[in-house]
Order: sequence, then structure tokens, then C-alpha cells
Amino acid sequence: MTNNIANTKKWNWDGIRLVYSSNNILRNNNISNNSAGISLYSSVNNTVSNNNISSNGYGISLSLSNNNKIADNTFTNDGLFVVDSYQNTVKNNVINEKKLIWLENISNYKVKDAGQVILINCFNITVENLNLSNTTVGIELWRTNSSKIISNNLLNNSWGIDLLFTRDNKIMDNNISTNGLGIDLSSSSNNTLINNNILNNNAGIDLSSSNNNKIMNNNINLNSLYGIDLRYSNNNKIINNNINSNNYYYGISLAYSANNTLSKNNISSNKRWGIYLYSTSNNKIYFNNFINNVDNIYSYNSTNIWN
Repeated sequence: MTNNIANTKKWNWDGIRLVYSSNNILRNNNISNNSAGISLYSSVNNTVSNNNISSNGYGISLSLSNNNKIADNTFTNDGLFVVDSYQNTVKNNVINEKKLIWLENISNYKVKDAGQVILINCFNITVENLNLSNTTVGIELWRTNSSKIISNNLLNNSWGIDLLFTRDNKIMDNNISTNGLGIDLSSSSNNTLINNNILNNNAGIDLSSSNNNKIMNNNINLNSLYGIDLRYSNNNKIINNNINSNNYYYGISLAYSANNTLSKNNISSNKRWGIYLYSTSNNKIYFNNFINNVDNIYSYNSTNIWN
């Protein structure tokens, strides 16, 4: 059965939500000011086209949803977000008067212009010198490896850069400001974050279940909540960063994380703790500078190596 949905949707949790649903046509809707404009969960073979989607938390959210067509939509101050969804056809969408770039199963390619960049199962993609603002996530990498994100300006997004199930990527020389979260790594390994300015976001860098990453030479300042947060993340190196004036919680936090190295960081003027440790072990913490934090260290149920 094919359902045609056309209406005006606003001020709801989800403007339109499909769950375990197929062969619907969502066309010519005006959808604004919802938590999610259009949400597809475990839904296949649907068409979402010619909609005006504005000022939602997520413009369109695809979760466990394959073989859908997302075409000719206009996004304003929101965008697309993807979780574990494949073989969708995404074309001719516009975000804030720029192209939505969706690449899936592409290798050895450089993105030249975009309002948002979504990379699915890609290899060796370069995203460089772009201005990506006022969208759900500026750059999202899902199972995308050995790619470069260099010298971009990412402003006023829910996420600046989001890496999920990725490895061997380089994030370098970006300006990441006034986003909800600056850089998010989930289940991602062997990535390098170097020489980024991460300023005035709600939170700076977040690692969850992410191992063997390098976070080096970044300026992580003036974020509302915290600078760097690690949870269930091991064998990462956090070296030579400036982590200053994060306003609510801490400069660096480790929880349920082991064998990380924190060295040569300048950790100053954070409103509560310089470093917060909760149920951690065998982390090496040495040669850091602690200046004018309310408390330099908090440690609970943790045994680590200090100098």
C-alpha cells in the first residue's frame, strides 16, 4: 500500500514518524520547529521529496532504514542525520542554499562545496576549506576510513563533526565554534585530532567506546560544559592541548577508561575540576600544567600513574 502524506507539521516531537513502515510517499510538506522533522526508523522503500524542512533539531533522521529516496528537499537551519542506514538515494537536496553532499561507497574523492557532508562507507575522502553552519551535523562520517577533514569552519551546528564506527581519519586545522558538541567520536579508533580550535561550544570533544586515538595540539577553550570527555575509551593519547575556561564541569574527564596518556596539557581556569577521574585505571598522567582551576584533580575509585 502506498500512502501520500502532505501537510504542515510544526511544534511536535516528530513532525512525521515512520516506524517499520514501507512504500510511503512524503511529499510537499512544510515541517518546522519539531524535535525531528521527519524520522524513519526501520523503514524501507519510502520516498521523501519536495518538502520544506526548517528549524527542527533533526531535519530528517534515518535510523536502520535502507533503500529510501530522499530528494529535492529544502532544509533551513537543520539537516540530515544517519544511523546504520544504507543504500538510500539522496540527491538534489539543499541546505541553507548549498548542496547536501551525500557519498556512499565512494573512494578517493574531494568534496568541493556543501552545506552539509554525510559520508557512508567511504574511503580516502577529503573535506577541506568549507563553511558548514546552521545544520544538524556539519560533517558526519559513518564507517568511513582514511579520510581528511582539514581547515573547515563549523559553526552553530548541533554537532560540528561526528565520527561513528570510523578509523584512521585525520581532523586537522578546523575552526569549530558555537556548536552543541564540537567533535564526537563513537566506537572509532586510530583517528588523529590535531591543531583544531574548539571554542564556545556546549562541549568540546567527546569519546565513547573509542580507542587508540590521538588528540594533540588543540585549543579547547570556553566551552559551556567540558573540554574533553572519555567514557569506556582506552589507549588514547591526549597531549599538548590547551584546555582553558570550560565553564561548568571539567577540563578533561575519564570514566571507565584505561591505559590513556595525558601529558603536557595546559589545563587552566576550568570552573570545577582540571581532571576528573571515575573508575579508571593505569592511565599515565604527567607533565601537565594546572593553573587556576577551582580544583585541579578529582579521583574516585581510580588507580593511575602520576608524575
